[in-house]
Amino acid sequence: MGLHLLRLHLGLTPGEDPMAKCAQCQATEAVIEDLDVQPPAPWCLGCATALVRAGDPVVNYLPLDGRNEYARVLAGGSTAVLPFR
Repeated sequence: MGLHLLRLHLGLTPGEDPMAKCAQCQATEAVIEDLDVQPPAPWCLGCATALVRAGDPVVNYLPLDGRNEYARVLAGGSTAVLPFR
């Protein structure tokens, strides 16, 4: 985890926001990082939840929010009959 946090801070200019923005909407802070793509793609909770609802969840991820809100969304699954675990 220390290396990940270090990676987030590399290359920032003074005053630049150290939190990764969502790769999809580019407007919200990322809560997860998709580890199945290179380089890993950051996703906000809203965009990541939309993927779960569409049936294409990010399952190999690194939580960035410290609370892992996405795990609760993922545990709920995309439908009542198809939980992702």
